[in-house]
Amino acid sequence: MTLYFLLEGHMTTNCKILVVDDDPEQLSFMKQFLERKGYQTLGASNGKESIDILSRTYVDLVVSDIRMPEMDGIGFVNYIKGLRYIPRDAVLPVILVTGESIELEHEAREAGADDFCSKEDIPDELEEKICRLCGE
Repeated sequence: MTLYFLLEGHMTTNCKILVVDDDPEQLSFMKQFLERKGYQTLGASNGKESIDILSRTYVDLVVSDIRMPEMDGIGFVNYIKGLRYIPRDAVLPVILVTGESIELEHEAREAGADDFCSKEDIPDELEEKICRLCGE
C-alpha cells in the first residue's frame, strides 16, 4: 500500500474502507476517526445498503457493526464472502465490531470475519487491525 504524507502531518493512504453501522452517531464517529487517520471512507446504515455499495464500488476493507436491522453483520459477512465480482479473486477483509459481549467473537469468526473488535476498543485496536488487513 502506498502512503502519502501531507504537510499538516496527517497520513493519507489509498485504502478505502466501507463502514457499516445502523447508529448514525457511531457511523459518523467511525468515519471521522478513520478519515482523520487518512483513510478514504464510505458509509452505510445496514448490510443491504452495503451490498448495493459493494456492487458498484471497490473497497479494500469493511468495518461493520454486528447488530443491525434488515441484515445483520453476520449475514452480511456470509453474503460478501460468497461474492463473485470481487476483482481478481481477491479476499475482501471484514472487521466486525459490537457494543455487546466479546463472546460474539466466535460467531463473527465462524461467519468469515477476518477480525473482531469491541466498540470500547475503538480507537485503540481498530487502527492496528485495519493496518494489518490493508497490508500497511
